[in-house]
Amino acid sequence: MRTAEFLRCRRQLQAVIFRVVRSWDESQALTQDCFLRAYRARHTFNGQASAATWLTRIAINLSYEWLRRVRHNFFSAEQPGIAAELRAVSGHSPTPEQALLARDRAAFIEELLHRLPPHLRELMEMRYLNEMSMDEIVEHTGLSMTTIKARLNRARAALRKRAAHLEMPSLASPLPTSSSTFFHA
Repeated sequence: MRTAEFLRCRRQLQAVIFRVVRSWDESQALTQDCFLRAYRARHTFNGQASAATWLTRIAINLSYEWLRRVRHNFFSAEQPGIAAELRAVSGHSPTPEQALLARDRAAFIEELLHRLPPHLRELMEMRYLNEMSMDEIVEHTGLSMTTIKARLNRARAALRKRAAHLEMPSLASPLPTSSSTFFHA
């Protein structure tokens, strides 16, 4: 694996892990553990899937193992690594009202996602946050296309149902329909 490929793969794995464990520091450590575990089990790699798919599966399994040990580790912008990452993101300057609405919307969606079972949350994040195609999700998870579509529909329905019970009057419809994107610009 060339250096550029390795770095791209490492960033992708770390993002997948972060989506599950919600801790930047833990995702860095688990990413290292993922590569170590893959190295130790390299003799079991049979080439039926790509190396990236194999590594992603290891990363997801490590993340779930960590969750079972720790239970809940919530996202916090107060963590030094995340705060630095958030400050480094630049773009147009929204008005204070827009920034507040965007923050409220993100917190609302984050709360809804966090209430989903991990296997459904993982698929929603792959599809809508990581903007992966259905074929990429099939390759990364090893699930059938039908299973992924059914789980995504189940997750969207659960999110809509839960959103109806929570008060967020400034959001008309924060949840995706089957053909929309997760976040509206």
